[in-house]
Amino acid sequence: MDFRAAILFRDRLQSRIQIVARDSQARYLWIRLPLSQEHIIFIALCYFAPSSSRFAIIDREEDSPYTCLSEEITEYSALGQVLLMGDFNARTSSDECEIFDAEDPQILHPIEDESIARASADSTHTRYGTDLLRLGSRHNLVIYNGMAQWPTSGGLTCIPHLVTDGRGSTVDYVMGSREAIHLLTSFTIPPIPIGANHTYLALSLKGDTPTPTPAARIPHTTIHFTHELAHVYAAQVEKDLLLFHPNTPLSLLISQIASILHTSAISSFPHTIHSGHTPPPGTMPQHR
Repeated sequence: MDFRAAILFRDRLQSRIQIVARDSQARYLWIRLPLSQEHIIFIALCYFAPSSSRFAIIDREEDSPYTCLSEEITEYSALGQVLLMGDFNARTSSDECEIFDAEDPQILHPIEDESIARASADSTHTRYGTDLLRLGSRHNLVIYNGMAQWPTSGGLTCIPHLVTDGRGSTVDYVMGSREAIHLLTSFTIPPIPIGANHTYLALSLKGDTPTPTPAARIPHTTIHFTHELAHVYAAQVEKDLLLFHPNTPLSLLISQIASILHTSAISSFPHTIHSGHTPPPGTMPQHR
């Protein structure tokens, strides 16, 4: 199975990032990131297939992604702070992991801590959600989505293409210990981009990072739109639209058309728009 999650860092962190382990079934990988001399963080980037998927079927409990990940959380927690990120295909409503007193394992009642209460836009709780909460409780990890200090982190993260009533779910999470909360300076869940069925998790971490080198100014030329170029673009769009089945649902059509318009533009006008420049009507900047 191909890995279906990605993590993007600022380029100034490139020299610090190290991939230290990969799951043999491509369900997660571990990244080591020194934030400072005092803080080393291990990030598990995860993708767990939906419970209805054939990839989720396991013969033995020890092969469960939650079991395998749990063993490695124990290993990396001894070396630094741990964050779990990614698509767990688990819905947890606004529930939080139970936290117990690590200093006294005889205390079996969870600690009441209002600071970790959270509010999610998704009110559904699934079996995978229970598994995720149990995993967090086992390692004194909590879900960061929807905590009060990050008011824009409680939104939906997934709206499938075939959903027509606007309902979605929260299946993508950031998890970590209560002690690691202070390492996050921001955490937001942006709106789901047009044409996508998932949004991304955007967070900033506190640490000593090198001063970035100012980006070199890239010169650009200007392409003038002509009748011939517009004809090539229209022909590419028409060619792609002919591939649709007549009974394709409207929601899927809208999503796919947005993607087609984007890819057709790339094919017909191979350019890159400079983020700080608005071209005059009828022109478009192109990087050399």
